[in-house]
Amino acid sequence: MINTNSYQPLPKLNLPVPTGVLWRCQGCHQMVQIESLGNGLDNGLELSGFSGYYGGFNDVMFDVVATNKFDDQDKAYLCHNCVVKLFTALPALAQSLGMTHGGHPSDSSQPPCCQWAWTTINDQLFYAKINSLGNLIWEPSYL
Repeated sequence: MINTNSYQPLPKLNLPVPTGVLWRCQGCHQMVQIESLGNGLDNGLELSGFSGYYGGFNDVMFDVVATNKFDDQDKAYLCHNCVVKLFTALPALAQSLGMTHGGHPSDSSQPPCCQWAWTTINDQLFYAKINSLGNLIWEPSYL
């Protein structure tokens, strides 16, 4: 059975996470597998702080319904592709979150999925890099 949900907190699943649990990305509304240990969207991102605050972009001080739902509406879950769009559009945000490279694991037998992927090949760490032709390639880490 496949569970589909949106605009709700992710369920706290017992480990191992059961297969077939899908959640709706709040950026593109695509269904995405829950696979990670923290019960987040696979290679996705959880954002919080959307309930607003006094003087903020989303100031819901006089909206009784919104303030009563503070915890329910405070988080958003984005799939991998929406996170790539977000960080591409706002590179300073990615950098301030420490996402200069190596955000999530990727399959070394395939080209990198995005410029924030990492992998290991023969026990050596590789990061995704955009080469001079604009293609994503694996580059060894020299850290």
